Amino acid sequence: MKRSISTEFPSEHKRARLRSSSSEDTFTGVDIPNDTEASIRYLTSTFPLDVFEQRLPPIVMKHQIYSLVEDKTEADREFMTLKDKGTIRLFKLGNAADEFAICFTSDYVSCIKRTVKSDNPALTRFISTVIPRYKDVSVSKTALLTETRLSEADISVLVNCGLLVVRDIGKAASWWFAIPSVGPFVKQLTKGRNAVLMMIRRARHRELLQSEMESRKLSVSKLGMSYHLHDVLGAELVRSIETTSGPLLRLVEEPIRTKKRK
Repeated sequence: MKRSISTEFPSEHKRARLRSSSSEDTFTGVDIPNDTEASIRYLTSTFPLDVFEQRLPPIVMKHQIYSLVEDKTEADREFMTLKDKGTIRLFKLGNAADEFAICFTSDYVSCIKRTVKSDNPALTRFISTVIPRYKDVSVSKTALLTETRLSEADISVLVNCGLLVVRDIGKAASWWFAIPSVGPFVKQLTKGRNAVLMMIRRARHRELLQSEMESRKLSVSKLGMSYHLHDVLGAELVRSIETTSGPLLRLVEEPIRTKKRK
């Protein structure tokens, strides 16, 4: 289901819906989806694959969905259904507790086949057995050794290929599922996010018209302004306010922490 977007945005208390185009880094009035799967597909279409020389699958940050789907509870419910069905995969990025990336499973597998240069049987088993069987963000050593019959050497191959990253060690050893060569994306996402927030922070009243933001270029990131606006709005670092001049993007102020008196 898609919702046609006019030049008018919802009132301030409603979540902003961005309009974007994969060919132009502006909001062009295209139809925007308001269900979770369609929103993810729309966001992946804005991901600049060529920037990363086709070495990454289209990546969406989970919170970006909330810039498109108003009902966060419903979005989370639909998201879990997609994950449990194996349609999408979730990946932990960085140290923040709520920073998760999403890929369509088909895109993830295609990327592995395209970029991981190895004919080791462990890679084949990872694609054919591990990915369909384990749909969470991590997997235990016990599960890999006993349920998929991978060996310690096989696990080392997958770690070296960038498909597994150590989560815990010792008796409860486990690994995060990972996207190989994702580092440059994380770097550009972080730099671009900081640059967007700095633009708004330096503006008068710490707010800028959306149209003005779109006209600016980001020298520190090639992900595009549209991708970063979905990021900061979905993460609720910025909010969109309807005005007669168009959507106004306002920085969400952090609460002031008062020092306790001794």
